Amino acid sequence: MSKTISPAALKDQLNSPGARLIDVRTPVEFQSLHVRGAESVPLDKLDPAAFKDCQGPLYVICQRGN
Repeated sequence: MSKTISPAALKDQLNSPGARLIDVRTPVEFQSLHVRGAESVPLDKLDPAAFKDCQGPLYVICQRGN
């Protein structure tokens, strides 16, 4: 299921147990600025199967902020 949330809602949700934030931008973009606690997984390296056992909410952000 895919859903868009506001930055304020994301901030609240990241306090949930097991919540993960995946940033799919390039490593250079990630290094220049990123959300604290985000994991850098560039889109071309993203393997959805790696997150199938994720116990909490999983959020993904991109260059557009979506």
